[in-house]
Amino acid sequence: LNSVMFASSASWFVLLIVAVPSQVAELVGEDRKGAAVGMLVGSSAPISLIGAPLAGILSDRLRSRFGRRRVLMVPGALGFAITTVLMMAAARSLASYWVLYSML
Repeated sequence: LNSVMFASSASWFVLLIVAVPSQVAELVGEDRKGAAVGMLVGSSAPISLIGAPLAGILSDRLRSRFGRRRVLMVPGALGFAITTVLMMAAARSLASYWVLYSML
């Protein structure tokens, strides 16, 4: 289990180091890239702080013939796949394209 988590963390680390800054630079320019990446990455912490417990509360209270967790996992996985493909389509540099492709 630890090796799987390490590999997952390493792949997200590469995504944050290579793909996100290059796409942000294309949107806002090189001169404002640092502040924009900082705001983007910094805004994810409060969202995770609030979103994860709310998703846990919601999944604990759901009753479905498919189970409690699967009702949330399937739409979440589909949303993740769609946004990853959209990010890959928006990648203009070859390096960010291959990093995003490896995430699939």
